[in-house]
Amino acid sequence: MRKAQRTRENILQQAYEIASREGLEGLSFGALADRLNMSKSGVYAHFGSIESLRTSVLRCYRERFERDVLQPARLVPDGMRRLQAIFFHCIHHISTHTEGGMFYISCAAEYDDRRGPVRDELVSCITEFRAALLEALQSAIRLGQLKPESDPRQLVFEIYALLLLLQHEKRLLALPDAFLRVRLSFTRLIQNQARDARFQADADTFTATVFRQSQLMSGYRSRTKWEACCAPLLASSA
Repeated sequence: MRKAQRTRENILQQAYEIASREGLEGLSFGALADRLNMSKSGVYAHFGSIESLRTSVLRCYRERFERDVLQPARLVPDGMRRLQAIFFHCIHHISTHTEGGMFYISCAAEYDDRRGPVRDELVSCITEFRAALLEALQSAIRLGQLKPESDPRQLVFEIYALLLLLQHEKRLLALPDAFLRVRLSFTRLIQNQARDARFQADADTFTATVFRQSQLMSGYRSRTKWEACCAPLLASSA
């Protein structure tokens, strides 16, 4: 890796840490220069504008979210299992990221009424995530796991709303029962749309198990061991 690339990646890592606490609008070349012991012009040279820096931070987080949430979910069977895996990895992501939780949600309040490339990148990131939820739901309907009259776009709306609420309840209000509440809500949502009793029972069994497993995460020293523990559960057939 070239020195310039290493420097850029280090800048982005430091920028993400700042943005996770203070928001993307809290980023400045001056603050980064002080933190990295670089000149302000040296930091600026890697991006050219503050908007480019903020957009690059979002892209950096997008890669992290893809690695932590979407890629693991693609390893499990399509349909309900994949939907449940996406949701599980999302709540795990929200609970274990020291700063910011689900960064997309944190940034939304800053850019919901703004225009420009940073907002466009944020919208693109969230749209990609919601498309993954939609694809899993459409597959679950096609596979006969959910009722044929289920509205997948409405379900995406409701599932995404649960994640927004979890970020608020867990990270802002620090409510100890936040995960229990979101587990119950997700289970009821799926049970109401499940095609038969077998899938209704499966929705409750699966979510109850993964939420118990999530409480054990701190006991694993590596993500590899954690994924090995969860793999049989996530890969089991519906």
